[in-house]
Order: sequence, then structure tokens, then C-alpha cells
Amino acid sequence: MQELTIGRLAFAAGVGVETVRFVQALSQPALSPRPAGRRSNPRSRRSAMKTAELTIQGMHCEGCAKTVEALLTAEPGVKAATASYASASARVLYDPGAADLARLIAAVARAGYRVAENR
Repeated sequence: MQELTIGRLAFAAGVGVETVRFVQALSQPALSPRPAGRRSNPRSRRSAMKTAELTIQGMHCEGCAKTVEALLTAEPGVKAATASYASASARVLYDPGAADLARLIAAVARAGYRVAENR
């Protein structure tokens, strides 16, 4: 039986070329996203996330709430959104560096809902 050895791993004859390439890629030194020995501060590279509470008028059912959620999460910079028909509200977690609250409100308003920010 013929054997192929890569690093400390040995493969029997008949192993697919893609498997060998995959293992070869894994055996390469990993690329570090930052210099070794230096800690990174995740907040220094991106702006702090914000949460907005919105009052949504015009929802008639939970399907409307799901539509509001979908409209909000489709906007760039939105990390998460939840909406509730029962409380006529929505909560949005977004990156203010990538999303503007006025634009998020306008996206929901274009669908025919009345939106106000809770302060």
C-alpha cells in the first residue's frame, strides 16, 4: 500500500486530491489578523452598537410584526430586530456608523406603518 505523508498525517493511496490540498492548506502557518503578542480591542475597530425602541402603529397581526422585523433586518448595519404585534413595538440593534435611525424608521414607514422612536 502506498502512503502519502503531510506533516504528521499519513494518507493511504486513493485519497482524493481535494482532501490532500485541504490538509496541505491546514498545515500552512495560520495568518494572524493582528501581530503576535498584541491584544486587540474589538470596540476600537468598530463603533458601539445601539439599541432603538420604536412604537409601530398599523400592525394587525403577528404577520405584520414579522414583516417589520424583515424590513429592519434587511437594512445595512442592522444586527438584529424584533417586533411585537401585542406591544405595538420593535427593538433594533444597529451599528450607528453603518445605519442611520431615520433611515430605519423610513424603511418601516414606506411599508405603510406609522413609526415613532421611544425616548
